[in-house]
Amino acid sequence: MKLFDETKSILENLYLLSGPIIALLGLFIFKQIKLAKGQLTIAKGQLEEAQKQLLISSKRDSIKLAAEQVHYYLNTIVGFQDVLNDQLKEADINPLKITTYEFNYKDIFKQYDAQVVRNYHEKLSPHLVKYLKVLNSMETFSTYFIQEVADENVAFEAVGATFCYSVNNYSFVLCILSKLEHETFFCNTIKLYNIWSKRLEKKGIQYKKQNLEKEFTDKINKINEELKNKGDESIIPLGSK
Repeated sequence: MKLFDETKSILENLYLLSGPIIALLGLFIFKQIKLAKGQLTIAKGQLEEAQKQLLISSKRDSIKLAAEQVHYYLNTIVGFQDVLNDQLKEADINPLKITTYEFNYKDIFKQYDAQVVRNYHEKLSPHLVKYLKVLNSMETFSTYFIQEVADENVAFEAVGATFCYSVNNYSFVLCILSKLEHETFFCNTIKLYNIWSKRLEKKGIQYKKQNLEKEFTDKINKINEELKNKGDESIIPLGSK
């Protein structure tokens, strides 16, 4: 079989050959598309696996960093707090605690008389600088969690309660500092306190709820025991036996 028909013109021969050529070209393109799809599927799988591994690695690093910060808190910050507490105890100064989430200066006067605040402030003033070492270390600790670098849930379980207790002890000083205009002091500490203190409050409410539910269940069970075999006897008419 001749590829070209010598009785026909070159254009006619090319026209006759165009059909098989186009078919072959279409088959080639189809195979290339199929191959490309396969490669894209493989690439997508590899990307998803890489993202998964990156997430696992990131999670592991955040937990590790949280553990390191817990160690820092327990072995360094607590030591600073103990020194401060001893110094205040020697000066006969007890914490004036402010119940607040905002830590604004005005929050102090919502709970205490102005004269009480004035007297306490005068007594505390010579010792305010002693708070800085503790509060600076707590701010460093808090920054890791507020900036989402370390896993705060891990740290909360270890030191959440003691952290909030300490911030509450220093609440008067934090409120006093808020009076200074155009300055933001210890904002990460305050943000972390808000998260953790509300979580502790929620856990406390849940604990009360569980206790009430248990108490209620126990009372119901006791009443059910008392009801057993009470008033179950009856007299059946003769014709009904």
